[in-house]
Amino acid sequence: QNAVEAYQSSIQHGRAADNLVAEMMSTAGLAVMAFEHGHLHLAFEIADPVVARIEQSGSLPPISAVIYGALGETRYQWHQVEQARHHALRALRLATLGGYNTGIVFCRVLLSRLSQLEGDLETAAREIQQAVDMLPVEAPDNWRQEVVSQQVRVYLARGRPAAAQMALQGQ
Repeated sequence: QNAVEAYQSSIQHGRAADNLVAEMMSTAGLAVMAFEHGHLHLAFEIADPVVARIEQSGSLPPISAVIYGALGETRYQWHQVEQARHHALRALRLATLGGYNTGIVFCRVLLSRLSQLEGDLETAAREIQQAVDMLPVEAPDNWRQEVVSQQVRVYLARGRPAAAQMALQGQ
C-alpha cells in the first residue's frame, strides 16, 4: 500500500511539474507492480492514458518502453494479439534505442509467445533464440525462468522434446 501511494504521489508531482519523464517512470513502476500482482485491468488503466500522453507529446524516452511492454503483456493475456504486437514492437524499438537489454529480452519473449499463439513457430523460435542470446549471465532466476519456459514451449510445439529437456537441464 505504501508503494502504491508513493507511486501515485510521484505521478501527480510529475504531472504538476509537467515532467513527462518523471510521470512515466512512476507510472511504469506502478503499472508493472499491478501487472505482477495479477491486476491486469488496473495495469491497463494506469498505463493506457500515459501512452496517449506520450504519443501526443511526440517524445518517446526509453523508459516508456516499460509502459508499452506492460500494455503488450496485458493485451497478450487478453488474447488481443494485434494490439499486443503493436505495443511489444514499440517497446522493443524504445528498449533498443535506450540500450535497455532486459527490456529487449522481455520484448523478444513476448513476440515469441505472440508468434506461437498465431501458429508461426519459425518466428517464435527465432524470437526466443534472440532472447536467449541476449540474456545476461548474471540475470536473476525469475528472468531466466521466463526465457527458458518460453524456449521449452517452442521446442515442444516444434516436436523437439530432447531440445526442450536440454534447455531445462541447462538451468
